[in-house]
Amino acid sequence: MTQHICAIEYCNKPAVGRGWCRAHYTRWHRYGDPLASAPRAARALTCTVEDCERDAFKRDLCQLHYHREQRKGSAGQAKPIKERGAVVAHIARRVPSMTPERCETEWPFSRSKGRPAAWDADRQRNVGAVHYAWYLLHGRWPSQLNHTCHDGDCWNPHHVYEGTQQENVRDMMEAGRYRGLSGAASPVARLTADQVREIRARYGGKYGQRRSLAREFGISESTIDGVLKGKTYRDCT
Repeated sequence: MTQHICAIEYCNKPAVGRGWCRAHYTRWHRYGDPLASAPRAARALTCTVEDCERDAFKRDLCQLHYHREQRKGSAGQAKPIKERGAVVAHIARRVPSMTPERCETEWPFSRSKGRPAAWDADRQRNVGAVHYAWYLLHGRWPSQLNHTCHDGDCWNPHHVYEGTQQENVRDMMEAGRYRGLSGAASPVARLTADQVREIRARYGGKYGQRRSLAREFGISESTIDGVLKGKTYRDCT
């Protein structure tokens, strides 16, 4: 039996109706032309979110609002318009009366990543309240601000200075705020320092000894391997 192929040029699919393959026949049935394609809706050139003038990225949204929709299910504004104005007015009203003597931690508005935040209308993004306060005090945006009071909730511009991340880490270490404990001192450590020393002292390189030690101490063989090779618990000597 001879098999007929689609009459459309360069299409080698089997014909199913009117001499066309299923795809071209369906296009003719829907649009009246086997070569027609589905009409596409006109795409917006700018973001369709109110008060946003960025270029459209996907789904008629800018990159910021598109990713916000993917994460939260809505591309709505980060802060209500009324609250944005209230935040800026609150900071502008309080900054002139602030002094270096006390921290300013009271914050009656919403937060971003757990810290007081404001809306920068010029750059269309959230900024830290302390950054906005510093901007009002000095007339320019800082690259990075480091706290001298070691209180992340404080938004007093007199308690921060413009510095680097290296300086920020150094200040944290000097103030004793570093909590990155490792080895046996870590709160999630599976072994104590004495157990680590015992494992290293008892291991003799025999076949199957790592497995037996892992079972005895209730840990995995990979943990035993890290202890013996010195990759973990380096503080236990």
